[in-house]
Amino acid sequence: MKDFSWLLEKLTGQMDNKFYGCELNVPETVLFRDGKPLKIIRTEPNGFVSTIKGSMPLSEIKKYLINAGVKRSKEIQEEHGKLKNLR
Repeated sequence: MKDFSWLLEKLTGQMDNKFYGCELNVPETVLFRDGKPLKIIRTEPNGFVSTIKGSMPLSEIKKYLINAGVKRSKEIQEEHGKLKNLR
C-alpha cells in the first residue's frame, strides 16, 4: 500500500541527473520510517520539491526547522515591505 511518504518521494527530483521534481509549495516536512527520521522534503527557492537525505539526530532536525522558519518569516516580511513601498 502506498502512503504519504511514497507520494512525497515521487514528487522530488534527482538533482544530480538534471531532473527536477514537481513544482509544488511544500513546507519543510520530516519523513519518518520505523520511528526514525528518514529525510526532509522541502521546496527549493526555484519552486521545485527536493529532499535532504541522510540521518540527522532529532536535535539537528529541530535546529534546521527553526532556522528554516525564521528565514521564511524574514523573507515574508521583506516581501511585505517591498509591496508596501509600491503603494
